[in-house]
Amino acid sequence: MKKSLLEIYALAVCFVSALTVLVGLVSMGDALLGVVAPGMMTTIPFQYQTNDMYWSTTRIQQMDQATKTYPPRPSESTLTKMRLAAIEGQSETTKFTSTQTLLKMGMLVII
Repeated sequence: MKKSLLEIYALAVCFVSALTVLVGLVSMGDALLGVVAPGMMTTIPFQYQTNDMYWSTTRIQQMDQATKTYPPRPSESTLTKMRLAAIEGQSETTKFTSTQTLLKMGMLVII
């Protein structure tokens, strides 16, 4: 059975539309998961795993440019508090970005 050009075009449009809806739903699900459980789909970045790793990356950022010296290493309890605060900040950033993505995808679906 020979299909007309119009039928082929209609089938292609339906396929692309269905694919777009599927990709949108997957993206919205990912963004929703990022809002509800921000640390579930992402791992803790390398520099936040131990105090030593955290300090090795943080001290470079705190180097005094005038004297080219690093600040003294804080105590373990202070360093742990700093590292946990950085992890919390990373989690908040992930949550904010996921909320933003969810809103964008919601607007795209409405349009």
